[in-house]
Amino acid sequence: MIDTTALTTRKILARVNTQDTISVVMVTAITLVALIAGVLIRNAAESRTRNYTDPAGVTVQYPDTWQLDTSSAAQGTLTMRDMQAPGFPTTFELRRTVVDPNATDTAALSSVADTLAINRGRNSTAFKLFNVTPSQSVKGLPATKANYVYVKVPSGILQDNLPAVVLGRDYLLRKTDKVYTFSLQAAQSNLEQAAPLFDKFVASAQLP
Repeated sequence: MIDTTALTTRKILARVNTQDTISVVMVTAITLVALIAGVLIRNAAESRTRNYTDPAGVTVQYPDTWQLDTSSAAQGTLTMRDMQAPGFPTTFELRRTVVDPNATDTAALSSVADTLAINRGRNSTAFKLFNVTPSQSVKGLPATKANYVYVKVPSGILQDNLPAVVLGRDYLLRKTDKVYTFSLQAAQSNLEQAAPLFDKFVASAQLP
């Protein structure tokens, strides 16, 4: 005699397994679609830019969704931050420093780079400067490139954020009696995504 109960059980189990497999596939597909849609939406938002012109006539373009800080614009510093970046807000800065017009390009660029390194060393944890590279031209101007790293330690005992390893990149450009310093600072995990945006930021700048 055939055990119909056993057959029925196997059919039920087979049906359940098939349904589970279909459910897993559907959930996976929905998750992938959501992730892809999120990336496309973020990329579309970052492709939109805003223009800003400071009191000295410097014009830059930055991602539309970023926060612009002009509190130090009169002193020659602009700051843009991606407050949605995980770990540490990805930051672009543009500084304008007046230098001796009679100084050589090398001397003027080195002086500004040294001052920046000293200030960062005093105001950050585990700051280290590396890969300082003189460049013949950025935007057609004499330039120096530098990379650095430091640890951002949250202020306050009750801060939920953990310390973040921040990687930095500077492009210093000499134009007559001024050195313009373009800076990128990003958490280690965000640098690869931020670098192309930073290059666009530098390329967009119009220097008087």
